[in-house]
Amino acid sequence: MIEKAPSILDSLSAEAARHFEQVRSYLDAMGQEYIVTPRLVRGLDYYVRTTFEVKTTELGAQDAVAGGGRYDGLVERLGGPADPGIGFAIGLERVVLLLGTKRPALGRPS
Repeated sequence: MIEKAPSILDSLSAEAARHFEQVRSYLDAMGQEYIVTPRLVRGLDYYVRTTFEVKTTELGAQDAVAGGGRYDGLVERLGGPADPGIGFAIGLERVVLLLGTKRPALGRPS
């Protein structure tokens, strides 16, 4: 049923489509690989325009390491000034698992 549902990419406003293309051009310019996932859902009640997840193939089914999105308008909705921003969460235990036994060489304090 989900596969037959309309894609959100077909409903972007002209401004949102330009923003999305700009974000993708930045990622392309940095050589950062990404996958556009039209059905990614992350807090639709407060995220706007861009949402993201950072995934790994090294942890099995628990593949999301971090995720977040833009919070434009949130501060203003809570009574503050118009202040765009982003928010994200990181699964610290997953980062620790990814680090495994790799430990950075630490020098002695001087």
